[in-house]
Amino acid sequence: MTSMSFTTDPIYRPSAASENAMRIIEEAEYGGGDVFDCIRTMQRIRPRNAEDWISEWSKTAKINQDLADEAMKKGHLITARKYYLNAYNYYRHASFFILMMDKRKVDY
Repeated sequence: MTSMSFTTDPIYRPSAASENAMRIIEEAEYGGGDVFDCIRTMQRIRPRNAEDWISEWSKTAKINQDLADEAMKKGHLITARKYYLNAYNYYRHASFFILMMDKRKVDY
């Protein structure tokens, strides 16, 4: 092993996307999402493609938001709460790669 540290070696250092992906899955374990949503979404994201990341997590968030709205209409408050929390978390993660100057940042 060389003297290069784990955090500076490009072979071993995880990308920001992979670190964030692991964070989403970890949050899903505690009710901040659904593991299967996470896996399906991440399968649609090309490696190191920030636009895919933003777009695909936004799509998953919108699906959950729509499910929450439908549950609310039916009076299923606990289900709605779960889907709203998922949607919030997915929108939050979608915004991870949006630059502060980007007009889309306001939407998130």
